[in-house]
Amino acid sequence: MNSGELAVRSDHLDRIVKRDVVAGLAELIWNSLDAEATTIDVKVQQTPLGGVDRVVVTDDGHGFGPEEVQDVMSSLGGSWKATKADRKTKNGARLLHGSKGEGRFRAFALGDRATWESVISEKGGHSLTEFTIRRSELKRFEWSTTRTERTIGTRVTVMAGTQEPDVLVRKDGPARLLKAFALYLTQYPEVVIQFNGDELDPQAMIERQDDLPIDYCDTYGHLGVTVIEWSDPTVRRGLYLCDANGASLYRVDAGIQAPGFNFTAYAKWDGFRAHEDSLGIVDLGFPETADAISCVREALRSHFRLRAKERSRSLVDQWRNERVYPYARPPADDTERTEQALFNYVAVTASTAVNSIRDPRAKALSLRTMKVALTQDPGAVEVVFREVLALPEERLEELRNLLTRTTLTALVAAMKKITGRLEYLAALETMLFDPDTAPEVLERAHLQGIVGAEPWLFGEEFALHVSDRGLTRVLTAHLNLLGRDADRAEPVRDPEGRMRRVDFMFGRSLEQNRNLREHLVVEIKRPTIKLRREELNQVEDYARAITSDGQFDIDSTRWDFFLVSNDMDDYVAERSRQPGKPRGLAFELQGGKARVWVKRWSTIIAAARHRL
Repeated sequence: MNSGELAVRSDHLDRIVKRDVVAGLAELIWNSLDAEATTIDVKVQQTPLGGVDRVVVTDDGHGFGPEEVQDVMSSLGGSWKATKADRKTKNGARLLHGSKGEGRFRAFALGDRATWESVISEKGGHSLTEFTIRRSELKRFEWSTTRTERTIGTRVTVMAGTQEPDVLVRKDGPARLLKAFALYLTQYPEVVIQFNGDELDPQAMIERQDDLPIDYCDTYGHLGVTVIEWSDPTVRRGLYLCDANGASLYRVDAGIQAPGFNFTAYAKWDGFRAHEDSLGIVDLGFPETADAISCVREALRSHFRLRAKERSRSLVDQWRNERVYPYARPPADDTERTEQALFNYVAVTASTAVNSIRDPRAKALSLRTMKVALTQDPGAVEVVFREVLALPEERLEELRNLLTRTTLTALVAAMKKITGRLEYLAALETMLFDPDTAPEVLERAHLQGIVGAEPWLFGEEFALHVSDRGLTRVLTAHLNLLGRDADRAEPVRDPEGRMRRVDFMFGRSLEQNRNLREHLVVEIKRPTIKLRREELNQVEDYARAITSDGQFDIDSTRWDFFLVSNDMDDYVAERSRQPGKPRGLAFELQGGKARVWVKRWSTIIAAARHRL
């Protein structure tokens, strides 16, 4: 038995072995691939309680002999791969992955003790070289060489010990491993990697593969990106940083939103190889790779925006052909167009789950339920996804982000609101102007209830404070808004001592100065009443009653009074068209602090429709 000691500081070894389990196993497989193996067999042996006992990786590569052990193991970084200028394996069959000689130590992400058994061909037969490294003594190693009848290749056995590599026996374990080698296996289809007896076959799971154009090139060469979309919804997204040949070096989060797509991206650039030691901090803003990764993620965003449109069109066509799509006809206007766009956008997220439903009636019901939830309350879609379609938490989180961030959700709500208001305006026009309907419309019985509930008619900024109440109630509402004691308010009377009633008072605080307020007092008349001097004087009396009563705050409040009907006589029309004054302004009091306006219903409705 021979022994030796590795010349390297322990803290550097600790950094190497502290990799995740899948990455540690991947490094062992990469060593086999770099040894030109065509068949690699991974077996995860479990304990009676279901834990991991050991991991065994066997290959048919060219192996290593006793003369290589001392050279390779005596110093970290002493790999023969670093001296290969063409970056190819020993016999030139493939491109190399490793170069630093660190991969063998990353096996300790899997367990506490690792044993290598490698068989090579020599004169007179085959020789077997074995060496063992223990996690407790990473710098020491032992090896021996004997004659053997075993076939050429290498077997690595890692005993789990105190480690817990249970991720390898989870359902998504093989899929996570496959992602690291998918690009390599498509480049070298003759290579077979087996995991517990099942071949890792990317072609069986690849739904689509694209190479994205990226305009980025520096001293390390061109940056390229390959995107693989998976048919298996359990595959978690990831971005693999690779060298220019596609050998994966490190995995980071994809870092983009792409609802409904299961993908892995491979960024290929020799800059990642040059800065391999620092790839663990790339998402902390490592400057040498920051621009490249930013370009990759922007290319992915653009790619999946286009893919979302393609998939949306394809899915809609499929669902229409199946007669399960919840919209029977193309959108008739902008409102329906926006609503359907949002539905299609969200439905892509759940398309895999929806299409897994075999019963057409159940599929149609799921899509209709999703439509109703979106149109009534977009936030309720999550309930549909969780309870009806049983989407995993990762997809639910993606949906939350989608509905929180997308302007389409807000747009649908706004369009619904606008559509309702436009329909309201159309109905109000019929009431006011239809020759059969208008004579029957009364001020108090009809208009007050209909108009008072829609303060946006006079401006989006106003909120209703008083409806069909006397001026004393107007004062009370006014004082309450100012935060003053309204219980001590004295009755308000017009200049002739009479108590007056107003139809509506609306109010708002000015955004540019919260100490300033605007009040709008509206007096409406039934459609058949033509405004005359008498009606105008009545509103002017309201204005004078307020401006002459010291209880009202005139200095920090502007008062506007609207007199509204369908028509007006010549006197009122003249008052509303005074030279040098805005159209409709009839009187100004207190230096413009109180103004009386005359408005036709047609003018108010046209302005409201224009705003909408």
